[in-house]
Amino acid sequence: MTVPKEYNVAGGMKGLGQDILLEVLTEIEDVTKAQQFIGVCKMTCNLKDHDRFNKIMEILNSTNPGTLAPLKSTVLQDVGVQGDSYIHAQINDNHSTILFDPAIKIGIVRIEILNVKELIAVGIADESLRYERN
Repeated sequence: MTVPKEYNVAGGMKGLGQDILLEVLTEIEDVTKAQQFIGVCKMTCNLKDHDRFNKIMEILNSTNPGTLAPLKSTVLQDVGVQGDSYIHAQINDNHSTILFDPAIKIGIVRIEILNVKELIAVGIADESLRYERN
């Protein structure tokens, strides 16, 4: 028995069909990885014309924000915000805990800490916790 070439999964993703490729796309949690997946071949590139594609991309964009913003809190009275930098004010020794909105739920987020003096701790807390000033 011979198998038609279009069903040959070993020869590429083409044999999987649009529905399975869209299922694979829904499992990808990172927008950049989804973009790489779509650009793999002509078959995956055609997915952008499918009805479900826009819904999948909306979900990806909503769960994977491009930038994080600090949650409104009294802690920000002790911290100066300059773009992506959070600098503790020199006027007091209050502890500062910065919460981000939206909470980081999936994916990888890079946070860089520079020129730190007397750093007590860096950590991750459950999103149900709320910290206030001192």
